[in-house]
Amino acid sequence: MQTWLKNFTLDLGNRETFQPYDPDASKRILEYAEKRGYKVPDDPNAVRKAFGIGWYKFAPDAAEKLLVKNGFKRDEKGKWLLPDGKPWKFEVVTRSDMSHMSFKNGAAAAQQWKKFGIDVRHFPSDNLTALTQNGEYDVSGEWPAQEPWGAGVDLYRSLDFYNSEYIKPVGSITQGHTSRWSSEGLDSVIRNLRDSDPTDKNETVASGIEGLKILVENMPSIPTFGYIGFATWDETYWTNWPGSENPYAPPYVHWGTFKYVTPRLEQVKK
Repeated sequence: MQTWLKNFTLDLGNRETFQPYDPDASKRILEYAEKRGYKVPDDPNAVRKAFGIGWYKFAPDAAEKLLVKNGFKRDEKGKWLLPDGKPWKFEVVTRSDMSHMSFKNGAAAAQQWKKFGIDVRHFPSDNLTALTQNGEYDVSGEWPAQEPWGAGVDLYRSLDFYNSEYIKPVGSITQGHTSRWSSEGLDSVIRNLRDSDPTDKNETVASGIEGLKILVENMPSIPTFGYIGFATWDETYWTNWPGSENPYAPPYVHWGTFKYVTPRLEQVKK
């Protein structure tokens, strides 16, 4: 999708356009890390694996023009007002445990939005699951879609999270994405992935890319980083745990796939 992302263009109004994708983002991260004294890789493939292939630009000036184009404006204190003239206020609800990505994502987003002039409140809650599943929130620090992004070429499980068939009215639990966002275009992609042969790699990849394009264009959720999970194990009694050098299964003991790990563990002989 690199070429498509580089060419992806937003209309800011007044005949001005903006291309939000930055293919050099990983290069800048690398340079920053090197200045901090970290040892960085020279191999382009290693750089891509560690820092990705690109990201979106930090462009509050472009964001301001988009808002003005859509009827928003600032008051005399620089705070944003809705198109109807009322102050723009909302809450970002997240998990309450500060080590979780939900909390970190929500806190960071709220901080940036407040700095930008929006009246935002970060609201950590032990009741996050009930609030989000029932749609009783403004913005949440939730996963952008079901896992596993990138674990295979078939994105059906990820994209199906946005299936309009799962949407329930606000106040009742929805089995799809808690935002209750959907589109006819993405529904069509989901149906195609569901009904086509998953072993047809070319068709599966093409459909998945069309779905990703729709998500980029509409941005119903904002993924901000790739989640790297760390797993540890003790080889006092058992060996042959799945790791990076022996990745025969996901390494998490709290996932259902652990049942595929247990038969392969080898008892240490004493």
